[in-house]
Amino acid sequence: MKNYKYMKKLIIFSLPILLITTLFSCGGDNKEKESSESVKKECDCQEITFSKGKFIKSNDDKNLLGYTGECVKKNQDGKILIKSTFKDGWKTEEVEFIPYKNRLIEVRNLKYKDNKIYSGFVIGEISTSELLPYDYVKEYIEYSEGEVSYSYDIDFVEYTKEIELPDGGYETVDGDELVYTTYSKGGHPKSTSGVGWSDAGIDNPCYGTGVILDDEQNKSEVVKGFFECFIKTEKPKNFFFEKR
Repeated sequence: MKNYKYMKKLIIFSLPILLITTLFSCGGDNKEKESSESVKKECDCQEITFSKGKFIKSNDDKNLLGYTGECVKKNQDGKILIKSTFKDGWKTEEVEFIPYKNRLIEVRNLKYKDNKIYSGFVIGEISTSELLPYDYVKEYIEYSEGEVSYSYDIDFVEYTKEIELPDGGYETVDGDELVYTTYSKGGHPKSTSGVGWSDAGIDNPCYGTGVILDDEQNKSEVVKGFFECFIKTEKPKNFFFEKR
């Protein structure tokens, strides 16, 4: 009987200690969880706004301190379209993808310094011109140390040329010509192709390869020849062309 009373007292005495220990133990786990989550924060990019020179999280009571962490924008399948990284309210990195023919294409990969682009690249435009049987990267910009280090742009110019006929007369031929301009550091043209700049590109290997006359019957091969020459001559980064 005495042993029973002793055990009963021991259980009653031990119960508060057990409860206190359990509470402290859970609290410790929560602190560890909070600590691990604070190392890598992630939120929806719609929650990030720019105010008074800093990026802040709009629903954060401490937003005046500036946001540190990542924000993402995802599509319906949960795949990331945009991911931006911030530190103390300053954007440090950003990548962006766009959907294209059942896949995602990276069109932006940049590093920032003082909230300004410092290095990386941007695909400015993927052309869907009805004049072409191909989709292609029309505009590309590359940055280094805060400046444009290389870029290219592909465009159409109107093509008009007089052809001498066997009887001594002349015939005017109209059409369009694909031309490209590449820029090196400083923004000065490095090379050109075609009649858009008079005879400036006449020594360029691609000069005249993209002339598409109004009555052109073999448009696809003409354009393909231009793109293949452009790739071989310029070796452009992140360039592609695909038949529609």
